[in-house]
Amino acid sequence: RHILGWSKYIGSEGVYESTSQRDGHVVKGIMSLPNFDFTQVSVPEMKVLASVAPGCTINAIKGSKVINKYRLLVPERIYNLPNICCRNHLCVSAPANRQRDVIAYFERAPFYETSALPGCQAAEYLFVCKYCKWPHRYEDIWTDGGEHHFKMT
Repeated sequence: RHILGWSKYIGSEGVYESTSQRDGHVVKGIMSLPNFDFTQVSVPEMKVLASVAPGCTINAIKGSKVINKYRLLVPERIYNLPNICCRNHLCVSAPANRQRDVIAYFERAPFYETSALPGCQAAEYLFVCKYCKWPHRYEDIWTDGGEHHFKMT
């Protein structure tokens, strides 16, 4: 909610065990925003949701009924988001290099083995820095939320 600027809306969020028997032991993240006008969500906001929660399902509910259902896929590019950065300290986009006009930008690539990620388990995708071509696992592009924030446009 914070990344999208939706913290101003009354609601709740959490992670719960699925009650569906076909899912087995699965946990689901749920965000509830009563009185939120889902018709006003823009394509860039949907891309942000896909970036932070790839593979998620969004149910737009009105009057206790699902009126729209969206399945978000892993985006081809992740950029211009708070809390992402290249882990290559030599990269022009690395926060330590203080190039404030250069934003972190990652492009999705099919998984490949590389000495840059020793012992990396095979995954469906890697995210490669646009500037230095350093490969990252999805979970490695996110920072701990320190001082590296970029303005969303």
